[in-house]
Amino acid sequence: MTYTLRFEPSGTVYQAEGGENLLEAARSAGLAIDAPCGGQGTCEKCVVFIVEESGAERVVLACQTTVGSDMVVRVADDHETEILVEGVRRQVALGPAVRALQVDVERVGLGDARSDWERLVSAVAHEAGIEESCIDARPFLVDGLRSKLEACDNRPSVVLYENGIVDVRTEHRPIYVVAFDIGTTTMVCYLLSVDTGEELAHASMLNPQTRYGADVISRASFAIENGVDEISSCVRTGMSELLQEACAQAGVATSDVYLATVVGNTCMHHLFAHILPEALVVAPYSPAVRELLCMNAAHCGLSLNPCGVVELLPVIAGFVGADSAACMLSAQFDQVSELSVLIDIGTNGEIMMTDGARTIACSTAAGPALEGAKIEQGMRGAEGAIDHVWMEDGKLCYSVIGDVAPIGICGSGLIDAAAVLFENGVVMKTGRMLVGSKLDAAVEEGRVPQDLARRVQRDEEGKRFVLAEAGDSGIDGPVYVSQQDVGELQLAKGAIAVGVELLAEELGYAVEDIRHVLVAGAFGNYMSAHGACAIGLIDPVLEERIEPIGNAAGEGARLVALSRAERERCKRMSAATEFLELAVHPEFQERFAHALNFPVKSADA
Repeated sequence: MTYTLRFEPSGTVYQAEGGENLLEAARSAGLAIDAPCGGQGTCEKCVVFIVEESGAERVVLACQTTVGSDMVVRVADDHETEILVEGVRRQVALGPAVRALQVDVERVGLGDARSDWERLVSAVAHEAGIEESCIDARPFLVDGLRSKLEACDNRPSVVLYENGIVDVRTEHRPIYVVAFDIGTTTMVCYLLSVDTGEELAHASMLNPQTRYGADVISRASFAIENGVDEISSCVRTGMSELLQEACAQAGVATSDVYLATVVGNTCMHHLFAHILPEALVVAPYSPAVRELLCMNAAHCGLSLNPCGVVELLPVIAGFVGADSAACMLSAQFDQVSELSVLIDIGTNGEIMMTDGARTIACSTAAGPALEGAKIEQGMRGAEGAIDHVWMEDGKLCYSVIGDVAPIGICGSGLIDAAAVLFENGVVMKTGRMLVGSKLDAAVEEGRVPQDLARRVQRDEEGKRFVLAEAGDSGIDGPVYVSQQDVGELQLAKGAIAVGVELLAEELGYAVEDIRHVLVAGAFGNYMSAHGACAIGLIDPVLEERIEPIGNAAGEGARLVALSRAERERCKRMSAATEFLELAVHPEFQERFAHALNFPVKSADA
């Protein structure tokens, strides 16, 4: 039997089959309800409200609810996420893989045995300075060529990709390129001029694949169980929407966009390319392909010109993807002369290190905690998220994205909160939160500020530290950090710290020898360097050497779109980068267990 679902506040109406899962129904209706665990019922973040006839609302988890009647479902407000689009920009000599030339094609005469195509190729070769033999005939371009030549008085505009003709147009007008950064959580699109290299517009959104889980393993598992069509189509549709939005901003026709460069972690790369990521979920976690891939735009379903080309940048390893290669390109890692580390902290954490002679990379499972997926009141960096926490005159202070009442805490806020709690004696070196008589004694001895002590609570659900009390929050209850949240943060920060340590040793150095710490990604951009070092995510000795470089992955994709030389440079760096598998390193587990502790010994530890 079929039932009618109406989703508010969007007003979307969907006909669902009886017994259908409500989360799946919402997905089918085009709604991206947050489900970090992929609908397994473990994260408890896919909360929706069933509106009864009386007007009362019943709170349910969408993934644990089946459709058995007509329903009105209210979806919690989708708070706008702050998406980082800017990276550290650098100028390059323009030389994109696509270009448009207006050529004069010799008219056919009696006794001239040359075909229309041959005469076109001759004109293009002369104008572009390339050999005619480099240009292959393409049936879809040959069909109707005579009519096109007649329509433009034998002066067509020819679009080239490398040295091959991809389109013949009757009107000469500018062409454009676009760069995409497909993050696990967010996606960014940059529209660029081929003639000037100028960024004309950009657009961003949450990755619509978040409905299949917050992490890459959840999404890979979905693709393996259900096929890759749905989840691949999902991201391609979102990318097309971003391109259309950017083109609308700039007043550019999508049909004038002829090249798209795409970066993302290995799983995002494979899913976009319609490659089943089955090898990424079992040891040895190898990618299906590492080389740069070129695809026809029409086959990808993207909304640029169907004759255009899509380039997917090369992958380094199973969990060090094209986004990492793009980060290294942006940071010019091949020109580094001092020991430097590049950390891209997002839903997945990748670490690259070089001393100028060797470059080595590893990946860490750091993101879920820092992106809020495993934090009780964790959320992305969106309106209502506590993003920074500090002490001032003995009082706890915090800031909130959007300057509104807080409804949760994002990764940068979590790090700051943990740093404040540790540095002020509420949390011990082991991560244990003081309560009861031990906390009272610490207050009396002046080791814990009174304002912090009064915020510590313990009940049957465990210990927690209240950041915003119920009357000050934007939710029904306080915003807090729990003892379990501190533990999740310790797992994340420990993994990153050990990754940096082992990479340095692999190159023959100690951590203190690192001269530059480049931190990429939105999380790194907003993260407090002091907070990160206070909890040991980054070694405290490196605090003054930390430099945020913004969305380096997006910047790398932009550089490749504008320059073939930068694309080749990216390929060389990717191929030369060694990979260290932390999971099989003989010392990883012991080092990791030690790195779970906070680095500075508390007076009570």
